[in-house]
Amino acid sequence: MATRTKSHSKRRILGLNKATKFLAMGVALIMCIGLFAGCESSQEKQIKEDYLAYMQSQGETEMTLDDVKILNNYGAYNGAVVVRIERGAFEVVTTIQVGGVDFTFSNSNTALVWKNGQFFELADAYDRGLLTKSNLDVLAKNINK
Repeated sequence: MATRTKSHSKRRILGLNKATKFLAMGVALIMCIGLFAGCESSQEKQIKEDYLAYMQSQGETEMTLDDVKILNNYGAYNGAVVVRIERGAFEVVTTIQVGGVDFTFSNSNTALVWKNGQFFELADAYDRGLLTKSNLDVLAKNINK
């Protein structure tokens, strides 16, 4: 009986060790998710800071960094990042055409292209060669979902 109890106790200890390890891994995972869920990338922070500086150069004196909201980040193309930033918008579906490619947005707040601290409308970015026709095709698939 002592052997059976010893064996049974050993299995219980092994089971507790596995459960403890599993629980510890779960807690670590939750902590990591919590740590990164609210964090923005340094690139997004820079985009927000550059947008605030741009708006202030246009005479906007009331806006703060907390007011700058990136609604969508559509990714990087040739070193330029395409984003939608909250700006005054009319609540009307808006379609624009750039390089023969249609882009449809849920309101008049269309995408901006950020490169080297400057912002461009999609058409301007395409005209300046920041975006290629193939970039536009890929971008349209992301935007027009």
